[in-house]
Amino acid sequence: MAPTVCRIGIEAAAFLDSRPQSQCPGEEPHAATSRPLTTVSARLAAATALLLPLAASAADVCFFEHYNYQGASHCTSAASGEVGAAVTDRISSVRVPAGTRVTLYQHPGFTGSALALTGDAPNLTDRGFNNLASSFKVASTTPPPASGPVCFYEDYDFRGQSECTSATGGDIQVLADRVSSVKVPAGVKLSLYENGGASGRMLVLSADAPNLAMAGFNNRTSSFRSESTGTGALQVVFIGNSFTHGNANPVLHYNSVNVTDLNGSGYGGMPGLFKQLTVEAGLNYQVAIEAVSAQTLKFHYTSKRAVLDNQRWDAVVMQDQSNLDPAAPGNPANLITYSGLLEKFIHGVDVNANANGNAKANVWLLATWARPDQVYQLGGHWYGQTLEQAATVLSNGYKAAATQNRGTAGMIPVGDAFVRAVGQGVADRNPYDGIDGDKLNLWSGDNHHASAAGSYLEALMAFGRLTGRDPRSLGAGSVAARAMNLTAAQTTALQEVAYRQLLASQAP
Repeated sequence: MAPTVCRIGIEAAAFLDSRPQSQCPGEEPHAATSRPLTTVSARLAAATALLLPLAASAADVCFFEHYNYQGASHCTSAASGEVGAAVTDRISSVRVPAGTRVTLYQHPGFTGSALALTGDAPNLTDRGFNNLASSFKVASTTPPPASGPVCFYEDYDFRGQSECTSATGGDIQVLADRVSSVKVPAGVKLSLYENGGASGRMLVLSADAPNLAMAGFNNRTSSFRSESTGTGALQVVFIGNSFTHGNANPVLHYNSVNVTDLNGSGYGGMPGLFKQLTVEAGLNYQVAIEAVSAQTLKFHYTSKRAVLDNQRWDAVVMQDQSNLDPAAPGNPANLITYSGLLEKFIHGVDVNANANGNAKANVWLLATWARPDQVYQLGGHWYGQTLEQAATVLSNGYKAAATQNRGTAGMIPVGDAFVRAVGQGVADRNPYDGIDGDKLNLWSGDNHHASAAGSYLEALMAFGRLTGRDPRSLGAGSVAARAMNLTAAQTTALQEVAYRQLLASQAP
């Protein structure tokens, strides 16, 4: 419904004042009049009632100027749009209809920082979003009915002995620790557990997974739980720095329109590539990014918890500073400490309260690549060592964090994939001595960040780990690869590298 605040506010004032009153644009001014007190009182009571959000049904979203649903308001049954001129950038509380999720955006056109609400919010200051909202989207959270049983298979690609069940949870009866692929009904979120009784490490899926080795979960499932989802989408956020968002186009802003940047920076980056890969695979992932250049996981834990608490996440992927610790390169102590604290925060068991904590969220550690400027340049921390040696230090640091923090799902070995690409002759080893004509350069011009090809490989690794899909299934015509200016041959070569690395890297 259209806002009526302007007219109502002026009429109410006019009942108490005999002076001419200003009107909304296009209206004639009221003439000066005097009214009996009884008439003024009666009409004032009527006007006061009108200040409430009239015609707002139980299905309407209502935005309010002040805390506790007070002040000017704008109610609407629209699925998306602007919040209304009367309250743009002045919203302090929101009424959310039952069974819906309302996402507020900082700027018009669903851009900038975002906040998702699944219930009434009487004080947006508590959520770090007071007087910020300019546009919104509404989605249903009413679970659709499950369309069939969950089926577990002994071999990849849904082959071999199978076990199907319509139960919502329990231990695997026949194929315990022998599950290699899973069929997931539409509208169902499935959690696989490595131990009986829904315990131990976990993998969350919302669609068929034809190859659990890609997710590091082959022959590991002993029990499961399933639940209906509102949209079928998995909510995933990538936490990191410029190794996440990229340092230049075509990576930096790629697909940003389909990625929610929680910091309002407008990044697409590797998460934008990941989102496109899920679309190519016919999967439903809602993707967000929370990345700040040069920062550590310590920074994200100490400074970004309020931003990360804006959504209930199903999967979280986080990476630390490129050398693990800028003050002590190669030292994983802070990575271990703060990845553990962030994992507990995401799961809602941290000492700092998380209103949207999700005990079933998958938390992944993305292990980054060795930097040529640190290996081949005098003064680099790994100068005089090989690329493999530097990569091993980084990889071992992430493995230590994943092993010690048992609440994580495991690691995504991107740095190991870079080394594999070099070893298989797909990529050049040392960009400082020139790039061989038949090889890719996985690093950008600063010999520090990933190139477009390197970011595509990074996204392939995340895609395989989170979805249980073989990256090779994306094929030579991958839209994301073409956007990174890769040829068909380069695309399939990088997909093969990702597949081989994921196959070789079972989660800790």
